[in-house]
Amino acid sequence: MFNDPSIVSFFDVRGWVTVSEDYNLRKMLLSLLQDVGVNAELDKKSDIGEHSEEEEEEGEGGGGGGGGQEEEGNLKKKKKKISDVQLANRMQKSDGELADRLQKSLKGRRYLIVVDDIWSTEAWDEFRLWFPEYNNRSRILLTTRDIKVAQYASYPRDPSPMRFLKPEESWTLFCQKAFDQKVCPIEFENIAREVVKNCNGLPLMISVVAGALSSKRTVDEWRKVAQSVSLLVNLDDYQRCSRVLALSYNHLPSHLKACFLYFGVFPKASEISVKKLIRLWVAEGFLELKGFEGLEKVATSLLSNLIDKSLVVVGKRSLNDKIKTCRIHDLLHDFCLREAENENLLYVTETPVSTYEGSRKVSSQVRRWVSVYPKDGSFPPNLKKLTLCCTFLLWKDMTIVSMLPKLEVLQLRNNAFVPNIGWKVTEMQFPKLKFLLLEQLNIKYWRATDDCFPCLERIIIRNCRFLIEIPQEFADSMTLQLIELHQCSPSLVNSAELIQKEQLESLGNNMLKVYAFDTIKWRIWEE
Repeated sequence: MFNDPSIVSFFDVRGWVTVSEDYNLRKMLLSLLQDVGVNAELDKKSDIGEHSEEEEEEGEGGGGGGGGQEEEGNLKKKKKKISDVQLANRMQKSDGELADRLQKSLKGRRYLIVVDDIWSTEAWDEFRLWFPEYNNRSRILLTTRDIKVAQYASYPRDPSPMRFLKPEESWTLFCQKAFDQKVCPIEFENIAREVVKNCNGLPLMISVVAGALSSKRTVDEWRKVAQSVSLLVNLDDYQRCSRVLALSYNHLPSHLKACFLYFGVFPKASEISVKKLIRLWVAEGFLELKGFEGLEKVATSLLSNLIDKSLVVVGKRSLNDKIKTCRIHDLLHDFCLREAENENLLYVTETPVSTYEGSRKVSSQVRRWVSVYPKDGSFPPNLKKLTLCCTFLLWKDMTIVSMLPKLEVLQLRNNAFVPNIGWKVTEMQFPKLKFLLLEQLNIKYWRATDDCFPCLERIIIRNCRFLIEIPQEFADSMTLQLIELHQCSPSLVNSAELIQKEQLESLGNNMLKVYAFDTIKWRIWEE
């Protein structure tokens, strides 16, 4: 309905936002601004300061493995478009200013906004004023599982309850999902009709069961699934759907199970970038690398398989009809988390984060902590990029990171490692590392032997105020091209300049550039 030509022609603007239980107002605002065609302003200073680092992330370590020159060429052709996450991080405006901008952009335009899966009246109160009323036949379509929320939002009108599918509608949906057509083969019809009857008109249940059966080719296989579904008749709707999800998961091939469970890494109800998803699958070792084209083909095939089984929903498509984003139903997300924890694949905790908007304290945001359990006591062997922030790991654990054979980008931020004494690198560590970022670490010393970091090209250090010097062993490095320092001590700046000087005098190397910004004044640093 949302993309029906009559709807597209009638409304000037259409937007869709999924709220869910743990909603993020800022992401919702940015998503709606994008839907209505408004380009949010970027923080220019942040854009300049972080550009070189992001180039390195994309060009060096973004692929998660094996993309090679072909992937790098594709990235250059795209001219490094800014992702939604980067956009959110760079926004100068507050949530209130973004909401005001959205409201003004809708002024005088006939709009249709779908607010999907809202859980509370408080959530509706937080963003209902985003949508102005100009009596121009604009509409807000809101979906919820809670009748009280529906009554509150639609007052004084009565809400429209979503009914169960009629038998004919259920049958049509089942055939579309199971056979990609409306005609069921005669040998499966009796079993199929029994399955549809036991789904009791629940669209999600019908779609998932049909998806599970779509790959079954024999009557015996169909009977086994039908028997499993028949055992769920006396359960309530939630239990029935949950059991069906487990049933569909159990019928997945083994190589698809881990790929599906990995959706639990992403926040609930989020639009997931297919490009990012593929990179994460590769980093985890779920896919075998055969060059970028082969990788893209294999990953697309796996994702299409999950979509065909109605476990994943297509979000946005590109102009050439490739899938750009996807998402999964909340119940499927809950299942992924439960099963992934049982399989020791990942563990997620969420804690509230308080921020300040002007003089007002905002506590609606949630920090999401995802721990991906390494296999066999190590990180994924294909990992090319790693960012650690607020992880409070012990420095002795850095040995595991340092031995990753393909790691090219390492970013350590804000208490990534403790205690805050120092970092000692030995024994041929970081064999492929090209880019190193140290940010807001309270370490006092950093030592390294001359056989470490043999490929390192760029060092960026930000706000590490207590770090005294960069290892002088870098004076012998034949690959180092850049040392960039922000808000660091004069001693650290001097050590970088000394490395640069020794490189020039001893090796005749004038390629190394040293830049220092906002160096701490001597008096402040000594205090």
